[in-house]
Amino acid sequence: MNTEWSRKKERGNRFVLRLMAWLTVHLGWRFGHTLLYPITLYFLLASDRRASRQFLATALGRKPGWLDLFRHYFTFASTIFDRAFVLQSRLEGYKIEVEGMDMVRAWIAKGQGCLLLGAHLGSFEILRALADQASEIGCPVPVKVLMYAENSTYANEVFAALNPARLDDIIQIGTPDAMLRVKEELDRGALVGMLGDRVPAGEKVEKAMFMGRPAYFAIGPFILAAILKVPVILFHGILRGGRHYEIRFELLTERLTLGRDTRQTDLAHWVQLYADKLAARALEAPYNWFNFYDFWSTGAAPASDSPSTPAHDVLAPHPEPRPALAAHADSPRPGAECADLKHRAAHGAPGGHFL
Repeated sequence: MNTEWSRKKERGNRFVLRLMAWLTVHLGWRFGHTLLYPITLYFLLASDRRASRQFLATALGRKPGWLDLFRHYFTFASTIFDRAFVLQSRLEGYKIEVEGMDMVRAWIAKGQGCLLLGAHLGSFEILRALADQASEIGCPVPVKVLMYAENSTYANEVFAALNPARLDDIIQIGTPDAMLRVKEELDRGALVGMLGDRVPAGEKVEKAMFMGRPAYFAIGPFILAAILKVPVILFHGILRGGRHYEIRFELLTERLTLGRDTRQTDLAHWVQLYADKLAARALEAPYNWFNFYDFWSTGAAPASDSPSTPAHDVLAPHPEPRPALAAHADSPRPGAECADLKHRAAHGAPGGHFL
């Protein structure tokens, strides 16, 4: 079973990434966005399109055509392209609508930090743009993100060069102090975001129904939420076209609990609830689904979603293998949260990421 994705180096070309970033920043959104059409067509023709076809067939309820596949890849490329502008707070011309912000502000007003749980559905970077928006929809507290930084070394270097201050918002999974930093930020009333739809190597999983078929989800984010005892809010930043994004916040639970005697049942409940809400949102915006691998497979994903030539990999979607079903980790014992946090800090954060 191939579970090596969390240790892979990003397959990218440093020069091409830097060139694209320079073109988009210095020549503007319209010029750069126009370039995405031939770039997307190139990747579409050069890539293994089976995963895109499989997901779209399930989500659309019909056999997807070439225009569907192109739209899927183009939406993915567009969110990466927009990242350069978001990171520099160059949001003029963008229309960002937010649903559920009043609920988030209510928690913030109480000084309560929240765990934001998303997925590879739409843009996560647009979430960071909230802090740069006008007070009408802006976020008055920091938004920190959990991510596997080593998986996207080249891209991180490029985007960090655009705005080095953004690096302070990243909590890198696997570092000794990751979990303690998460707790400190939440105690200060900040928002901490992570993605829960992919399974890191070695992570324990729970099976849930997703769009009518069984799939596996990491239990780490749910154990983390139970340990930290903070509200869990689902979020997605959907690209509607052009520079129009829709951010939606939805409360999953005010307090995620895992009972000592009902732990297994409780985990299954929370994972299934997350899967149901993710499926509903993905059906609303299927072209924003950016897991370009067989999401339902229990076997290894293809070695590559595109040819191995470095230039092909700059914007090509990366496949993600799935691990086998594993025995679940014990839930935290009453009063053992601090000891558990120290243990997890020493061995890396639990599953879930912001990449």
